[in-house]
Amino acid sequence: MLPDGDSSHVALHATVKVAPRQRLGGSVRATWPVLRGIGGYGALVALVVAGTAIAVGAAGHSSFLVPSGRRHYPGWMAGPFGGLAHGKMTGALFVLLLLGMCAAYGVAVACSRGLDRRAAIAVIVLLQVVFLLAPPLLSTDIFSYVDYGRLGAVHGLNPYTHGASSAPADPAFAFTGHLWRHTRSVYGPPFTLMTYPLAALGVPAAMWGLKLILALSSLGICALVWRCASDRGLDPVRAAMLFGLNPVVLVYAVGGGHNDLLMLALAMLGVALVINGRERGGGGALVASAAVKASAIALLPFMVLGAARPRRVLLGAAVGIAVVAVIAVAGFGSHAFTFVSDIGKQQTLVSGNSVPSEVAQLFGADRVTSAVRLGGQILLVIAVLYLLWRTRRGDDWVAASGWAMLAVSVTTTWLLAWYTLWALPFAAISKQWRLLAATLLLQALFLAHGITPLIA
Repeated sequence: MLPDGDSSHVALHATVKVAPRQRLGGSVRATWPVLRGIGGYGALVALVVAGTAIAVGAAGHSSFLVPSGRRHYPGWMAGPFGGLAHGKMTGALFVLLLLGMCAAYGVAVACSRGLDRRAAIAVIVLLQVVFLLAPPLLSTDIFSYVDYGRLGAVHGLNPYTHGASSAPADPAFAFTGHLWRHTRSVYGPPFTLMTYPLAALGVPAAMWGLKLILALSSLGICALVWRCASDRGLDPVRAAMLFGLNPVVLVYAVGGGHNDLLMLALAMLGVALVINGRERGGGGALVASAAVKASAIALLPFMVLGAARPRRVLLGAAVGIAVVAVIAVAGFGSHAFTFVSDIGKQQTLVSGNSVPSEVAQLFGADRVTSAVRLGGQILLVIAVLYLLWRTRRGDDWVAASGWAMLAVSVTTTWLLAWYTLWALPFAAISKQWRLLAATLLLQALFLAHGITPLIA
């Protein structure tokens, strides 16, 4: 035993050695929330600045950013930002701004816990509005929607039997992409009918009307992701930011005005309804989603297996199919379902950014061979069957749905930027970090391949 004095000396010595470490650890813990807040708010500001610069720069002058306006760039297409840019947007500047958005997006999501939810919501809405007001970015698809609508509403032609070239004098024809001028509509009849009233108002009103509908769809996805995340015990702010601040969503989907946003909004409505025990409504909403773009129907078996009352999902889906069929036949007669076969033909197209294209080049082929295409199809079937099996055994059906959409994107030979976001809302409300990582990785690989030529 030590004397009392020695014991006190040891205790004091231990206190002197440990206390600085404790103070240091407490200081770091106290400082981290401040740093996280500074990083998060700084990232939000950077997103707004870079995003606004892209939207304003695209509206200022004719460039690659607005392919529909390369030959003729009217003021109504440039929109409210027209004339605000002092110089022409170069490829290198766009790449720099887009990469800045991607970096800021990562920081903002990582620091989401340090952000006030009202500030996060405000920035999401602000950026959605900015890209709503931007001209149609990096795609001519929105004019295909307009042209198909005008074929029916103005020219009395069936867009499921005629392509845009059937009315070459129509003012929308000049802005339609060359690849799609001779093709029939591959979109669901209800979506095509929805474009008729807008198309009758003229090309400018139709384009901006569709952009508004699709931007509202994007905000609807954010709201539904927020609700689903909250219902599933996840951070709703982070989930909404994952989708609403994503650069591909903003620049390509909202900026380009793509109906994938409406498809996903209806699909997420179905997910939210099933999560809250309204299975019949969920099945009906998913069929409505597929009536915009048929890809969404791949989610139905996962919803059936994951629902508490699967028969109600099937009943809702059956009613939805019946309603869609009535609308389709009433609007387009016996040709209403030709888009199904046309979708199959479209899947034979090849884009240089697709994963099968990269695989073919990796093995020395200059194009996607039949073996590569068949291999992708086999992998897709295996992946979907495996995911269904796992769902049947009790795995999370929402996450499985996201993996299925990701598998479709990875194996298709016709991959476009907005296809890479199909899995994103499911990843945002999933507890599987691997799904989110894989989704963002696919987006990163697509962007890296797509923007590299712009730097030269």
